[in-house]
Amino acid sequence: MKPAIFTKPASLAILLSAFIAPQVSALTLEDIAKRLDALETQNQQLLKENASLRQSIAISNQKSDAAVAASEAIADSASGIKKLANWADKTALGGYGELHYNNLSGKGGASDKDEVDFHRFVLFFGHEFNDNIRFFSELELEHSISGDGKNGEVELEQAFIDFDLNENHTARAGLFLLPVGIINETHEPPTFYGTERNPIEKNIVPATWWAAGAGAHGQLGAGFSYDAYVHSGLAVPSSFKIRSGRQKVSKAKANDLAATGRLKYTGIPGLELAISAQYQQNMGQGLVAGLDDG
Repeated sequence: MKPAIFTKPASLAILLSAFIAPQVSALTLEDIAKRLDALETQNQQLLKENASLRQSIAISNQKSDAAVAASEAIADSASGIKKLANWADKTALGGYGELHYNNLSGKGGASDKDEVDFHRFVLFFGHEFNDNIRFFSELELEHSISGDGKNGEVELEQAFIDFDLNENHTARAGLFLLPVGIINETHEPPTFYGTERNPIEKNIVPATWWAAGAGAHGQLGAGFSYDAYVHSGLAVPSSFKIRSGRQKVSKAKANDLAATGRLKYTGIPGLELAISAQYQQNMGQGLVAGLDDG
C-alpha cells in the first residue's frame, strides 16, 4: 500500500507542469519586444513628466526667490520710510514775515514818511540729530529784494550747533545771536511794540547783532542762568556808530576777537532781570585811531 502514497503528488506535478508550459511557450520574441517597447514608452513618458516636474519646481523656486527678494525690498523700503519719518519728526521748519505800513507826519523839520515795506521774510530750519546734539539756522531776506543798488539784503543770521554737556549746561558753536538786550535774541514782531523796533535796541544795542564763535549757556539754579561766548568782534568806523560796526560774519576782520557774557534771573514768575557785558580790546579792529581801548 506504500506506493499508492506518492501517486497523487506525482500526478499533480505533471498536471501543473503541463499547464505552465503552454503559457510560457505562448510569449514569442515579438511579444517580448512589444512589451519592451511599451516599457520604453512608459519610461520616456515618465522622464518627460519628471523633466516637467523639475521645471515646475525650478519655476516655483524662482518665484519663491523673487517673492523673498520683493519682501526684502519692501522691508528695506519700509525701513527707509521709517528712517525718513524719524528724520522728519526731528526736523523743524518755520518762519515769519513783517509787512510794514508807515504813515507819519514829520515834525521839527523831519520829513513825512508814507511807505509800505515788506521789511523781513525769515525762514527757520532746525534738526535734532540725537538727544544731545541739535542744529538751528535762520535765513532772512530784508526789504523784499536784494542786489546791487537795491534796498534789501539776504542774510544768514544764525547757523549753530548745540551740544548738551549735561542736563544743565550746553556748548554752542557756529553763527549765533549775541545775548545782549531783549530784542536781539527774540526779535519776532510780537515781542516788541510798534511797527519798528525801538531806537535803543537799534542804535545802542545794534539788533539784530550776530557773530561767529563758541561758548556755553546753561542753568545755575535758583532761577539763574548764564551765557558766555568768545566770538568775532565789531569793526566800528570813525563815525563811532556801533551799528555800523557789525560785520555780520561776512569776511569779518578778526584782528581782535570779543567776549560776551550774560547773567539772567527768572526766579520770580513774570520777572526777568539780566546784565550783559562785552569786551573787545580794539573795537575798530586796529583800523581806526582812538578806538584802541575796549
